[in-house]
Amino acid sequence: MAGLGFVSVAALAACAQGGSEGGASTPAAAAEPFDKLLEVDGNFAYNALDDGVEYHFSNVLSPAYYVFGGALDADGAAELVGQLGLAQSIETYVGSVVVVNPADGKAYTAADADKFVELAAAAGPANNVKVIGVDEGADFVLGDLAPKLYFAAGVFTYGGTEADAAGVPFVPAYLCNAPQAAVDAIIAANGAAEVGEGVYENADDPLKRVVVASDADLPTAAANAWDQVFSKNYRQHNEITEFYMAGVADFTDPYPLYSIPDFTQFDYVENYNAAVDGLEGEYTWFEYVPTRLADAAEGSVPCIVTLHGNLNDTRVQAESSGWLELACTEDLIVLAPEWQDVVYESGSDEPQPNFFGCDGLQNDRIVTWLDTMFAKYPQIDTHRVYVTGLSAGSSASELYGVKYADTFAAVGGVSGPGIDKEPTSAATTTSSA
Repeated sequence: MAGLGFVSVAALAACAQGGSEGGASTPAAAAEPFDKLLEVDGNFAYNALDDGVEYHFSNVLSPAYYVFGGALDADGAAELVGQLGLAQSIETYVGSVVVVNPADGKAYTAADADKFVELAAAAGPANNVKVIGVDEGADFVLGDLAPKLYFAAGVFTYGGTEADAAGVPFVPAYLCNAPQAAVDAIIAANGAAEVGEGVYENADDPLKRVVVASDADLPTAAANAWDQVFSKNYRQHNEITEFYMAGVADFTDPYPLYSIPDFTQFDYVENYNAAVDGLEGEYTWFEYVPTRLADAAEGSVPCIVTLHGNLNDTRVQAESSGWLELACTEDLIVLAPEWQDVVYESGSDEPQPNFFGCDGLQNDRIVTWLDTMFAKYPQIDTHRVYVTGLSAGSSASELYGVKYADTFAAVGGVSGPGIDKEPTSAATTTSSA
């Protein structure tokens, strides 16, 4: 997608957000086999990004499905993914799927649980891993794999006979026709209590959610699993180091859960390689304006500018920091610019292009760009414009807060490495009344 475009997220709502609470819907229609899988090391895989699908949302929200359905050939894997109905969410969020066969080609064992961690680690930091087990795959997910679900954003199982989910950490789950011992263990691990028929939630953290069902068929169960569990949250490590530095084999305590923003509440504008009045070059940024603020009074709405970490997708800081959720409840406009002109790999002095390969809204440019945003959105209160960032974006936000104090009312940095100490100090002045 080039240039400037408005995304009607309402058109994506059926995929982007959850549906009904509890109970079973009418049986889903039979799905076509998913014919895009490629054989990779004995498994069958597909990655939408590799297939040229373009992001509308940050890659933090991209679901990474791992499907365990027993020993399957190419046709069996395609049939299973089709029955699970994963194509829509994979395309919407630029996700991936791996149908994982038993390593010995016959049946899953404890060794396959370790191989799952290796497979997930090779894919990079965990953000939105979804684990699915069907029949004998359900027994494996609820059995040997259960203790390894510390980084899984959600689990969906269909069937199973004997597994008891021993050692399972808290994990959101949709359990269809699951063994009662496994159901009890997962509810207990989530500290959940029944809040509706077959629906259990943790009173302090509703994302720790378990739905127990007996749906009519696999497509129906899969659709309900998306609506009631998978669409609600992602999961990443952010406690000891930034999520993009955390390998799943190295950080093994249960990861926190984070809600997926409700994009249907926003007018969301994507700007790629766009012109900015008063600047040369081409720039990329994203605008998140709660729909209900379209007619807000002039100068009445605070504005949050989010600066991403080094090398990150520009949208990450806006979409995974909680600001969009706050925007809906506190009436805020959130703006996310590609602020880095160039980036540097760790340990390298060689400049590289930023995530989008565009010019960066860095230093004075960010002020010029903001002037165009103030003109576009007169409802922004220019006396309540705030800048925040993660890691390198944190250091930059501190610098800009000092350097452009007439623009930014306050700064909130997170995990800043202090790489801008010298220019920040140079820009700092003191005065006395």
